[in-house]
Amino acid sequence: MKKYIAFLLFMLFALPLAAQSEQPVVFKVQPDAVGAKVIIKKDAANAVEQEVGVIDEYGELSLFLEYGRYTYKIVSDNFQTANGELELFSSDPHTETVELRPLGDTGTLNVATTPEGASISIDGVARGITPYKGNLRTGSHTIEVSKPGYKTVKKSVYITVGASCDESIALSPDVETAVINVTTYPSGATITVNGNYAGVSPCIVNAPLGECEITASKSGYKDEKKTITIHTTDSRNESLYLTARRNAMDGIADAASSVADFTGDVVDDIRDWDIWEYIQFGLTASLDYGGIPGGTESGYSEYGEYEYPVFDVGLFTTGIGAQLRFGSTETWFNFVGGAKYLFAVSYENIHQVVFPMTLNWNMLRSDDAAVYLGLGYEPGILLSSYDEYTDDYYRLLPASDFIMQIGGGSRHWDWNLYMKINVNTTYLLFGTSFSYFF
Repeated sequence: MKKYIAFLLFMLFALPLAAQSEQPVVFKVQPDAVGAKVIIKKDAANAVEQEVGVIDEYGELSLFLEYGRYTYKIVSDNFQTANGELELFSSDPHTETVELRPLGDTGTLNVATTPEGASISIDGVARGITPYKGNLRTGSHTIEVSKPGYKTVKKSVYITVGASCDESIALSPDVETAVINVTTYPSGATITVNGNYAGVSPCIVNAPLGECEITASKSGYKDEKKTITIHTTDSRNESLYLTARRNAMDGIADAASSVADFTGDVVDDIRDWDIWEYIQFGLTASLDYGGIPGGTESGYSEYGEYEYPVFDVGLFTTGIGAQLRFGSTETWFNFVGGAKYLFAVSYENIHQVVFPMTLNWNMLRSDDAAVYLGLGYEPGILLSSYDEYTDDYYRLLPASDFIMQIGGGSRHWDWNLYMKINVNTTYLLFGTSFSYFF
């Protein structure tokens, strides 16, 4: 019976201890002791000293140690060796704070940089960021300061026993920059240069040579942006004028003003037309492909019989024609009208003459080219058609289409994609056409 009780006690106490046999430990010293070695020895038979790590640039070393008693020492070239003891029997983190005393032949080094926050290393060992203060052995040392976007600076310093050595380093940008005095009206705006924070106006900023964008932001005002091109490193002055944000009624007034301006531009374009300059004769060719409704067919499902529409796809037509264009790539709108002969390649004896008319809106326009959207109507006549099922001929039937298109071109050529819906038979065609204007 006693054996069973002992086994149960072992399971209840010994196994949980075995599962949690390590404790997190943080050795914490002053940051300038970076590189100091931490050496420990467990209080156990045949235990030996072992180095478990070095102090980082933040003055810390984090590790896990098995439960037990330890002695430790922290060894550094610039500080007296520190000794201590640890007792670890808990899963809670333990912080061991140690104050290292400088050696007798040391001095103090203070390093400040403009801007702050630069990484500093001394004799090749990282020591944190600026501003920096630490103790060093007497003699000559090499410090290196670096920061993203700035040139790295290396410098030799000499440390005297018991004395303080102060170094101020101004970092230079990686690229050539110019000094800009930025003023805003009103003042107090946040300034960014190429998206990077630069200060609060009025302020002095450094901007790289070339094109850069200065943005001023202030609560209650619209963001103001200004793009400048800097050719030399000479200082310059730049002013930005902020506009107060307005309420919804002001926005409606702005929209109405924009519509009025647009209408005025269109009217001015019409008044400025030289009618002969904006009329062109052209030739056109097209390809269409689409389908004609073929009635309905029946299908069956678990819910019963149903009907669905059937399209006879395969109507392939080609066309050639002539047209006149009123307007150009410089105007808001142009009108194209003409005549075109169509022949259905995939069906015998289908010939059609149409008279397409489209009004195009040049949504993107310039002196040389334009991209447009267009709507149109295409009245026409079906000259002949043979129905193989009824063996009948139909002649001179009306056949008209509605047209929607998108395209682009220049003064002499035009290319577009379009969709046509036939008014009489409801067939649907997709096509493309190419035109040349003389």
